[in-house]
Amino acid sequence: MDAAELHRLNVAFDLVLCFNLLEHVSDISMVIIGLEKVTRNGGYLLITVPKRYLYHPDPIDNFFRPDCKTLENIFKLQFYKILSKTIIIDDIQIKQRLMSIKWIRNKKILHSNLSQLAGKFEVSLILLRKTCPRSNTNSLKTQ
Repeated sequence: MDAAELHRLNVAFDLVLCFNLLEHVSDISMVIIGLEKVTRNGGYLLITVPKRYLYHPDPIDNFFRPDCKTLENIFKLQFYKILSKTIIIDDIQIKQRLMSIKWIRNKKILHSNLSQLAGKFEVSLILLRKTCPRSNTNSLKTQ
């Protein structure tokens, strides 16, 4: 299903994984709303998004390249942070990177990405837990 339609689901999960997706959607806000809805209260949401990565249309690339703090702020109303980390990937050979790129035939795109092909990639990773509604402690005292 289209990730922008997640909000239509009437189900919630204990663990929701969102790996390298947000840079490929046209309406990030709708996907975020859907991720919030399908994560049950007390459940976990694990997200990875490129922080520093080359343009890679599949079929689109919206250039969303947030750091961990930006991701935390996006979800801060319904989630709290468990883990936040920037992963640096620098041991991939240039030849391997070139072989993995489908759109390499477009020389203009290749030229604009050459510096990133030789450099490090960075990925923002956050693990969040959805905040449970607080129970009414006064009702416990009266019982």
